[in-house]
This record gives sequence, structure tokens and C-alpha cells, in this order.
Amino acid sequence: LVVMKGKNLDAKKLMDYAKQEAEKEKITVKEETHEGVTLYDFKDASVAIVGEFIVAGPKPALKAAIETEKGKMNNVNKHKTVGALIKKVNTKANVWITVNLPKDYRDQVKQGLKAEAGVDGEITSGHASIDLVSGMALRLTINTSNGDTASAIVKEANKGLSEGASDPQVKAMGLDAALSKLSVKANGSDVDISLDLTDKEVEKIKTVFMTLAAGGLR
Repeated sequence: LVVMKGKNLDAKKLMDYAKQEAEKEKITVKEETHEGVTLYDFKDASVAIVGEFIVAGPKPALKAAIETEKGKMNNVNKHKTVGALIKKVNTKANVWITVNLPKDYRDQVKQGLKAEAGVDGEITSGHASIDLVSGMALRLTINTSNGDTASAIVKEANKGLSEGASDPQVKAMGLDAALSKLSVKANGSDVDISLDLTDKEVEKIKTVFMTLAAGGLR
């Protein structure tokens, strides 16, 4: 399951936007109700607004989350894996998220890791938080099955960051400075990613992406 919560986050507006984007891609979004909660069934996953959370994942797991919120099952914090992830993430941040990958997704990622990084391991779970009180503080931890997998991911990520920061187009947009601040490190079997930006740097990135969206940079 992917569990997300944000301060002042309009979950309904976000879901409406997601449905509109899906329709643009000609993806049919089916709706059904479970315990009074609407489930939005996209192509690869189901999504629902469960209490103050946005939850996404396989439909059976999503229905279990709804039943938990309705008090018909044990609280999610008592779930061994999810509870451990929630304890690690900064739940006081503006936005935080935890992800516990089901086996079929792990298998897909495992194949990708073997093909791209040449390592026989898997990503099992992760958690992230974004704090926007002053500038932006991103903290992301990816949990893997072993240290070799974490090291391989870090190696590939830092290689990509180095190439990206030296790309002439990235430099022309002024994004090379932000990329240089992105830290990716191995911590045992975990991959820790962090990024701290000032208000000025955040505004710079917003301006660049708004210009790109408007077709101003070619």
C-alpha cells in the first residue's frame, strides 16, 4: 500500500485531477463503494480517500485499509511492516508517504535492477517526507533486500546525477545547482536520499517547470 497525507491537502480535488489525467490517456476509471468509501479503480491500482489519508494499492489491501479506518480491523499502526515504516517517517512534515511493495511489484523491480544495475536484489519498501516550512526539505529512504543492492542503486543514481548536472540544457535552465545538492547514500541495506533547497531555489525550479509546461523552452 501507498499511504499519503499532507497538510491542507485537498484529497477530493487531487482525485478529480487524477481522473481527468487518466481520461486524457484513455484509461477508464471504474468506481465502486466499500464500507461507504469510494474506490477509484485505475489501470494498475486502486485509490481511495480513507479518512485523512490517500491510499493506493491492490484492491484487496485497499479494502482492508478502509475496514481498518472504520474500526473493523486492527489499526494500521499495529501492522508490523507498515507500523515500522510510519515510526521512521517524519509525520510532522507537510507531506509524508510510506510504501510497502507487494510481491508482484517487487518481482518487477527485481528484474529491472538485474537488467540495469546487474544486481540480484529487490526493493521492499520505503518512506518519504517533504517539509515546506522554509524552502524544501526532502527525505526519502528506499529499503532493499541487502547492502549490495543498496550500493548498486546509489552507484547508478549518482552516475545519473553527475551526467545530469553536466548536461548543457540542464545548466541552461539553472537546475544543475539543485542537482548538485541532491545526496544519495547507502546506509546498510537502505538508500537514503536528501535534498535541501532555499525558498529562492524552490521558486527558481517552479519557474523553470512552469516555463517548460507553457512550451517556453525548446
